[in-house]
Amino acid sequence: MSDTIAAIAAALQQTPFGTLLLFLGAALLLVALISGSIFGVRVHSRMRVPAFATGVLCVLGSVFLFVQPPDPGPNPEPNKLAASFDEALPHNPSAIPSFSCNEYYAGRERNVYSSLLCHDPVLAARDTQMRVVFDEHRESLRGDEWPFFLQSQREWRTKRRDNRCRSTISALKEASAKAAMILCMTDETNARIKEIEALEDGKTGVLGS
Repeated sequence: MSDTIAAIAAALQQTPFGTLLLFLGAALLLVALISGSIFGVRVHSRMRVPAFATGVLCVLGSVFLFVQPPDPGPNPEPNKLAASFDEALPHNPSAIPSFSCNEYYAGRERNVYSSLLCHDPVLAARDTQMRVVFDEHRESLRGDEWPFFLQSQREWRTKRRDNRCRSTISALKEASAKAAMILCMTDETNARIKEIEALEDGKTGVLGS
């Protein structure tokens, strides 16, 4: 009972308009009831029915304002997808790719490529080396050449590496599948490094073969 009273008191403090409606409704109900029977035939009978109806509406309105939806707070549901990735491909601090693994694991999004890069040190080292030769070649480009080179890198990642090296997180729980995926990504990364290095020597086009 004391908890109920405390809850009502807190609601009254948080919703001043609801408090005003409650008191107004109570006052109107009191006027309607004190004057006599609501359905009695007296001079002021026409005043009692509107007062009673208005009082009921005010009380109901105040109750509506007091009933606030509970605050759901932060979602306690864990990110099951990220958990499955992190369980199959846990972060290896020795793996330092071209991006921040700490930021990657701090987020909720996961993909097999980034998880593998943060899991295998050798693959991560090749990715970092590719970033080095990428940045070196970028510095030698003219302003109008840079967008095409950047686009070629994106196409290499999506159309070549991601297309040729495909797997799922369920499959990568098997050691053989994980080793094959790492080897595929390593080969594609090494090939791309050679292409970018060849661009410096003027031996191939932007996309390579």
